Amino acid sequence: MRDIRNAPFFLRLGARLRGPPGTEVGTLRRVIISNLTCDAPANTMPAIIAGIPGHRVEDISICDVYIVEKGGGSRTQAVIVPPEETSDYPEPSLFAPLPALGLFVRHARSLEVDHFEVGRRMPDARPVVWLDDVDGADFSRLRVPSGAAGPTFLPNNSRKFHVSNSAPIADITFGTVGHRWLR
Repeated sequence: MRDIRNAPFFLRLGARLRGPPGTEVGTLRRVIISNLTCDAPANTMPAIIAGIPGHRVEDISICDVYIVEKGGGSRTQAVIVPPEETSDYPEPSLFAPLPALGLFVRHARSLEVDHFEVGRRMPDARPVVWLDDVDGADFSRLRVPSGAAGPTFLPNNSRKFHVSNSAPIADITFGTVGHRWLR
């Protein structure tokens, strides 16, 4: 068992799923998040889209979103690989700290992100976008903080990754990418 006394952002609920006994893992697909502004200068958590192994979130569209985060993430936080914690209810604080400034995505299929802008109050060494086990990620018109200390993307074990129209980030297309820091 993990010692959580000195981890103020960790909450262990101890429940497998919220629901009656025998409740199976559900499905999350065809979600549209658009026209959203989030000014969270005290927040250190990125936006999170996360499935679990064998149960991906699917067909997620994010467009016209502006997020301002606190920032201040370290290089040590940038290389964290958060535990899956599949037996607990997925409260965001369960996974803290996370290795992304703006968007954390794990176990997803068909993610489209268009006109997504991330700002921060303090310099941050974490990637703006962290991906793991994502099958199909298409980013266009992404805007990241100028003078960012960390990379723009850190895709891990992902397929069909594409970035376009996101200057100064060069257009990129990968069929498969294992673990690669992308500026």
